Amino acid sequence: MSDRPGSERPQKHARRVRIIMLTADGIGAAGITAATGKDKTYAVPAGAVHA
Repeated sequence: MSDRPGSERPQKHARRVRIIMLTADGIGAAGITAATGKDKTYAVPAGAVHA
């Protein structure tokens, strides 16, 4: 693991892409939070912005 600022970016992008794909498949907020382990305040806006 790197100490460099921004080193968590690839994982963050991967999580967001997964949320976007779940949103595109018509999965609701409860399903997204269950599938990703992220809370609704993170999961719903990430999917809604890109839907």
